[in-house]
Amino acid sequence: MKKLYLSTVLIFLSVLTKTLMAQEYYPFPTDTAKWSVYSSLSPWGSPPVISTYFYFINGDTLIDSVLYSKIYRSEAFLSEDIDTANAIYMGGMRKDGNKHIYFKPDTTDQIYSNNCYTENQTSDEFVLYNFDLEIGDTFYINPFSYYEVVLDIDSILVDSSYRKRFLMYDQLGGDIWIEGIGSEKSLFGSICYVFEGFEMLLCYEDPSTFYMGEWNDLERCTDFIVGYSDQPDLSFRIFPNPVFSNESIRIMGQANGNLTIELFDLAGKQLQRIDVSNLPYDMRVLAPPGVYLISLKVNNRKYYKKLVVK
Repeated sequence: MKKLYLSTVLIFLSVLTKTLMAQEYYPFPTDTAKWSVYSSLSPWGSPPVISTYFYFINGDTLIDSVLYSKIYRSEAFLSEDIDTANAIYMGGMRKDGNKHIYFKPDTTDQIYSNNCYTENQTSDEFVLYNFDLEIGDTFYINPFSYYEVVLDIDSILVDSSYRKRFLMYDQLGGDIWIEGIGSEKSLFGSICYVFEGFEMLLCYEDPSTFYMGEWNDLERCTDFIVGYSDQPDLSFRIFPNPVFSNESIRIMGQANGNLTIELFDLAGKQLQRIDVSNLPYDMRVLAPPGVYLISLKVNNRKYYKKLVVK
């Protein structure tokens, strides 16, 4: 009986802890951030065409005396760096004190992605996200006449902190929003209908956060596949993970040729780089305790794993 009581108390405390942790609001980024997106288009009778692209924030602008963060879209095969010269300016994004995220399109009939068939008839600002919703609330997205209903709200662990997660239902199916990140489809996933295909968030990155999308089973972020789905795939493993600082990890996978292994911190700073000819490879981790990214580059494609150093 005491064991049952103790177990019940522990479960209650665990749930309470997660709930309290999730009550801290994580605002949307306004400075530097990147959303990597996987897109699969399957026209009837044709093989799937797979591509990746990403949205990023770079700089700000004043529109009608209102300050907005500038949103760009870039194809991943051109560069995985923030490069405004080879990117498409989408418009401005801002947030307010009520947990609302606004977007002002640069033009009418804004193309949100190569596969997104949503069109806006004006360039007026609209609310893209509302993170102050409760279960049962209906969120209307103007000017698209779309709506989403909040089915449930729980929390998800992002790095070392819990954030609110919203399970949404809309006319186009379902969606998941994460506080401070957005839709599990893409930055504009809540308004984009992809005909004969789908899109999903691969990764979200900013100077203090790295999140790999919940539906991402590819274990990579950007600059990986462009073209048809019959291109070769690769998965690699790290052991041990977590690892102690100044000790070695073994990187394993079916790859050879010109391989590059890199270690990045969550701000995107490269800490280590090693060129190798085959796997497995043992690499000493020269980094203090924290969360990092291991990148394996194979034939100009990059694959990522999160590494925890103790």
